[in-house]
Amino acid sequence: MREVAGTSKAGYFKAIKAAKNKHWSSFVLTATPRSLWTAKRLAYGRALPHKLVPPLTTDEVAKALWKCSPTSAPGPDGIPYSTWKQVHKTNPSILFLILAPLVFLGYHPASLKGSNGVVLDKPGKPSYESPSSFRIIVLIRTLSKILERIIAAGLLAAARVGGLLHPNQCPSLPGLSTYDACLTLSNDFKTLQRPSLKVASLFLDIKAGFDNVDNSTLAGILREGGIRPYLVSWVSSFLGERSCTLIF
Repeated sequence: MREVAGTSKAGYFKAIKAAKNKHWSSFVLTATPRSLWTAKRLAYGRALPHKLVPPLTTDEVAKALWKCSPTSAPGPDGIPYSTWKQVHKTNPSILFLILAPLVFLGYHPASLKGSNGVVLDKPGKPSYESPSSFRIIVLIRTLSKILERIIAAGLLAAARVGGLLHPNQCPSLPGLSTYDACLTLSNDFKTLQRPSLKVASLFLDIKAGFDNVDNSTLAGILREGGIRPYLVSWVSSFLGERSCTLIF
């Protein structure tokens, strides 16, 4: 009797799932320009605002723009940073009104995730039959980069307050560089050599580390580190469903 009940239950839910799929397929196939947005909302859901999100300011936008070089090549949008700088100079509220809701929702839209990967030959290679003989320069949309710099500033401040940065972390931090890391290493060597101790150093080159970061694992680490939910949400949104068009 129990086996019959289990089989009936499984068949019941299977029939419901099949009916839902059939209805959804019919709905999408017959979608009109007006109902298309309803289909998108049902498929992706609505982004809910986060609580306790510090308001974005025009000064933060200006600082992010200041770090963007006007000579950098743009991505698929073809809009250089010089254009955005002129826009912000003319009317600071334009970029602010575009980016502030994305920060508030902790959301990076799909329209900003596409990029161009320009494939370049590595000079001096005996053969160019192997993919390792080429390198790729990824060009992203300039508006996306501006938003990334704003979020990165928030992440850096939160990481410092929460003690998430290693004491020896130098690159990628304002005011610190690889030069500072070399000075620190040199100082440690000389300090240990004074009492005639033997000193050795091991250098590791972690290949493709960033390419293999697991989205959910990173989100869990950020939550455990006390990073605010809107920043965790944005990072997860930023890393998901990205695309790159290779250009030879």
